[in-house]
Amino acid sequence: MKSMKKVISYVMVFAWAVLFLYYYGKLVPKNIWYFIIGITSLGFTSFLVFTLFMRLFRQKNNT
Repeated sequence: MKSMKKVISYVMVFAWAVLFLYYYGKLVPKNIWYFIIGITSLGFTSFLVFTLFMRLFRQKNNT
């Protein structure tokens, strides 16, 4: 069951990354800051999404 929760978390992070890059590519002009800001913000928000899902799964197990 633990591995399934981890797989779901990774799938959600992947889905978030795809959506983020899609809308980021549409909204932000393409120059050097496109890559610098994009990689940094994608990494940070992906980490937040992953920790959020792991925290949610942990809370469901404790109750």
